[in-house]
Amino acid sequence: LALLVSQSSTPIIRQLVLKQLHEWRDSGYDALISEDRLKIYVLLSGEQIWESSTRTINVCDGLDWLSSFALYLRFLPPSAPLDQAVAVFQEAFESGHVTPPVVDDDSNLSVFWQILMLYCNPAYPLADVLNNQGKLLLPEAFSSY
Repeated sequence: LALLVSQSSTPIIRQLVLKQLHEWRDSGYDALISEDRLKIYVLLSGEQIWESSTRTINVCDGLDWLSSFALYLRFLPPSAPLDQAVAVFQEAFESGHVTPPVVDDDSNLSVFWQILMLYCNPAYPLADVLNNQGKLLLPEAFSSY
């Protein structure tokens, strides 16, 4: 496993790990592997969600939005633009696969997310970023660090 982790940034290793996941699922052996261990292999394959033979593995379960976004950034191709990562992550939180970038169980989007949106889309309304109802300086992104 340590060798896989150290080489997980190479596409061939990701393909091999994905192939192994397919073989485990096809044979039913994935049901014998703990969910946490499967999450590691799914993550190393570059996938965020994996349908095993008995359950759905989501590597972002239990993570805050910033940690989930970091995983999405990490496993995109290095040449991928930031706006592609933002679009993929937005699709994931709109479909309920990751924690949405909101502040304190409120429906207000995190100012950090809004700044990313503004960077990726100059047409994003600047008023939304500036009118964050006094939550501009909340360090919610750093509360777990």
